[in-house]
Amino acid sequence: MAFAVAAFEDARESRNVLSEQLARISDDRDHTRSLYYEEVKAHAVLSTKLDLLSQFDWFRQWGTRVGALLSGVGLTIAVQAESLHFTEILLLVAGLGIMAISFWAGRVK
Repeated sequence: MAFAVAAFEDARESRNVLSEQLARISDDRDHTRSLYYEEVKAHAVLSTKLDLLSQFDWFRQWGTRVGALLSGVGLTIAVQAESLHFTEILLLVAGLGIMAISFWAGRVK
């Protein structure tokens, strides 16, 4: 009879140890799950920022090209005509303005 009681007590103690381990594992699982979802949210935010930055880069590149083209045409016409007319000034100012806006848009990141 004493042997059965000792086996029962040992089984009860083993059950308590296993229950504690299960509780710790469940806590670890919940903690890991919360960390995972925080990282998923952070990844979504960073992915969105990267998409926006690539759009700004596209705008900056094309704005610089178009602005340089307009400024170059205006300056070339002004040099060849050896005088400044409204059209040349307008092309030059518009080109420089577009380039300035594209540079500013690139810095806003």
